[in-house]
Amino acid sequence: MDAQKAGRAEECQPQIAAVDACIQELRNVAAHLRPVFLGRHALAEALRALCEQYADESGAKVRFESNVTRPVEARAEEHIFRILQEALTNASRHGKAQQIEVSLHEKDGRLGMIVRDDGCGAKATASSRGGRGVFNMHERAHLLGGDLALAIRSDGAELSVTVPFPAAPVT
Repeated sequence: MDAQKAGRAEECQPQIAAVDACIQELRNVAAHLRPVFLGRHALAEALRALCEQYADESGAKVRFESNVTRPVEARAEEHIFRILQEALTNASRHGKAQQIEVSLHEKDGRLGMIVRDDGCGAKATASSRGGRGVFNMHERAHLLGGDLALAIRSDGAELSVTVPFPAAPVT
């Protein structure tokens, strides 16, 4: 009887592995619905954590710096977070970047973010024209009353986002 149980357990291993993979995929989807870091941390810390997570997952070296200390309105936090998330994905998927620099800064009542990478630049971007990532980043910046510029060079890409500083309400 124990041999039969062991045999059945062995037969079920592919199904167990498939269920485990589904659970992991669901966790990934849930994590991307509402960034876990937002709401618990200031925007700069949430972006720093995103950069660290991306570096761990991709193997790329990511440097993050920020001079932003004021609270940012929640809706703006999510848009800025998603823009960076897409920029990091593009740097890896399309540009094959190994080094990425992210700067979040406040100057003259504006919030800015610059993302520079050493990816392969124009060749990769030309092949990905059908995607919606860059379009979505532009839309997010526009919703915040700002601008987004993307410069593709042979030695990488530079994305620049500037929006009016969306200060969080004082409570």
